[in-house]
Amino acid sequence: MNTRSKFIFISFLFLFLSYFIISPVRADDSFLNEPPFDSSPIASSNPITPSILTITNITQDSVTLSWTKNPDPDFAYYRVLRVTSLVPSVGVYIAQIFNRDQTSFTDTLPQGTTYYYQIRTYNQSGEFVRSNFLGALYVPQANITVDGSVSDWSGLNISIQDYTNDKQPGSPLGTDISNVYLAHDNQYFYVRMDLADGPPNIQDVVYYSITFDSRQEGPIVGDKYLRSQFFPGPEQNQSVLRQRTSIDPPQAITIATDIAAAGLNVLEMRVPLNKLDGGLLYFYVKASTVPGPVGYYDGTVQMVIRLPILPVPFYYQNDPLWAGEQYDHLTPASTETISKWGCALTSGVMVLRFHDVTTGAGGLDVNPSTLNAWLKEKDGYLVGGDVNFKSFKQYSDSRVFSTGGKDIEQYSLNQIISTLNWDLNTGYPVIIKTEYIRNGITTSHYVVATGKTDDTWFINDPVSITKKTLADYQNKILGIRTFGRGVGPTNRVTFYIASPAELFLIDPLGKRIGIDPTTNQFVSEILQSSYYEDEIGADEGTGRIGPVKVLDIMEPIEGEYQLQIIGMASGSYNLTARTEDRGGGVQQIVVEGVIAKDIVSVFDVDYSSIPGIPTEIERIITVADTVNDTEINYELGGITQKFVKDILIAKLKVAQKLQEQKEKQLEHFDELIEKAKNLKAKQMIEKAKENYEKAMNKAITAILKSFIKEAEIYPKKGWITKQASEILIKDANYIIGHL
Repeated sequence: MNTRSKFIFISFLFLFLSYFIISPVRADDSFLNEPPFDSSPIASSNPITPSILTITNITQDSVTLSWTKNPDPDFAYYRVLRVTSLVPSVGVYIAQIFNRDQTSFTDTLPQGTTYYYQIRTYNQSGEFVRSNFLGALYVPQANITVDGSVSDWSGLNISIQDYTNDKQPGSPLGTDISNVYLAHDNQYFYVRMDLADGPPNIQDVVYYSITFDSRQEGPIVGDKYLRSQFFPGPEQNQSVLRQRTSIDPPQAITIATDIAAAGLNVLEMRVPLNKLDGGLLYFYVKASTVPGPVGYYDGTVQMVIRLPILPVPFYYQNDPLWAGEQYDHLTPASTETISKWGCALTSGVMVLRFHDVTTGAGGLDVNPSTLNAWLKEKDGYLVGGDVNFKSFKQYSDSRVFSTGGKDIEQYSLNQIISTLNWDLNTGYPVIIKTEYIRNGITTSHYVVATGKTDDTWFINDPVSITKKTLADYQNKILGIRTFGRGVGPTNRVTFYIASPAELFLIDPLGKRIGIDPTTNQFVSEILQSSYYEDEIGADEGTGRIGPVKVLDIMEPIEGEYQLQIIGMASGSYNLTARTEDRGGGVQQIVVEGVIAKDIVSVFDVDYSSIPGIPTEIERIITVADTVNDTEINYELGGITQKFVKDILIAKLKVAQKLQEQKEKQLEHFDELIEKAKNLKAKQMIEKAKENYEKAMNKAITAILKSFIKEAEIYPKKGWITKQASEILIKDANYIIGHL
């Protein structure tokens, strides 16, 4: 830049700061009666410290502003100015804030509409100073063809207004920006730039660019800019996305190229959405002599936009680097691979890396191979191979944690969609459980939702490079799995059951979560709790892993819980209780058993979040429960001979009859004790009761020990399986220990 250009640039910068940041002016009662935001300032001898305005969030219908706190002793109040038009100037005050510590405000922001904001800080004399000026936009969706025609932009609002005849003196034709339009579809981000003084210049060296800064202070290494040129050269009539590798000297590399087109006083550009960073983007538009940060002919105000797609890195479960590796511990290892079963695993990798977890346990790169190996080693897989997303907190060293899930069986579709859209709007990708039919088999499948469009959701599909939206799965949502960034809950308890069964939990306060067996209805009364089902289908369409029900509570209270397993059909169960204490310690307890339709197994859970004090879980077993377990084991093939089942049940029936007789007689003793005429008679009856109870317990114990002996012998003859034997022996020992 020559000396004259530098002088012009510095003069313009000084005027901009004077207009929008530095000088205080005298306040009147309304925006229309006082000097407008772009007028010359009125001098004041009492300097005011200006606030620096930032935009911290944009959703489909709102924008959140934040600004620096004013430290001045004569501070009076802040005023939030919303400008709906720059040309002509139209603005209104939307808030007046007298608390200097309140430095944020959320305003409504219609999708596809740009509002501009400024914070004005007033002193006790009624003078004010302006903050910087920022525009906010949630980019609208539209079908655009890049051909130099503007007809397909019809109906869209102007995204950025700019004054005409405000370009640098001596600038060539085709450099006076008037309006800028932005839009997107399922694949591309589009820019339309209107020029007030002619078509895009093909004679002079002019770069038309939109510069995305990761922070409003200006560009840093890694930031990107999209530019087009129409003068002859290798990149003529192209959209070129470049990423800065150096600021001084300015250097950048090309990371994407696409089409661009010039029309009558207009140019159009586009870039693939997945090449941008997504989320909130600070940017400005300019026409310049060079593609760097200086040497511009004309430029716009600074904007903040939200693109409807989060920059979630894509990982492919069929990548040759890991596709053939054994998934979990499934066998045979040669066929049960990440390629076949790894959709939830690979979706989890994408979520972790989005949250900047690029290295996991052991300092290894986070990818499906390394995460699979860690989950195998640390019991991070549930029974049958379902991913335990709760283990992500441990894997990521408390940088990412699972916030739970919702399934269509327990929650309405509207509730699920509301949570899904909320997380996406606040910048968190969500794993969606969907399904599809392949080889005639309906199989469940997991994908990562990265954004919301008008009628579907953007996705990263771990099994497909071409599928970009949930519309490819008919927008089918069976459930969602959500995640947070940071340490997360300080303590947690999660129950998993792999079985044809439901779970029901009652906390120490009597509040419930799960399927209530008395009504067969889902209830959810415990704060920060969730109940859902994890199930992974084979992406080759050759089957599916059995479902695992998950009951999860974040920040549970200390004390005694009652857990119930409610049978939906006959089958074995594997119950896992996973706890996290306040010191970060993880405890995992596994209980095995059998269940049948309408049978309820009850457990006492003594939950502790105190490091060093373990949580205890114990099934409450009666003789009747052991009879049920024997019948179910026979039905499931755990007892192979009917006469064995009959012998075992006969012994149990004797023990059960003695138990009932004992309880009835003990009640009679209690009645006699209550009616005793004197202390001596009472003591004699109490002693008789004690001796009777001991004798009956001894008789019951003898029968149950005989039962145990039978259960120990029969496996050697092949009449009962080892697992069935262990269940029945455990039942009998519990009863003996609690007589």
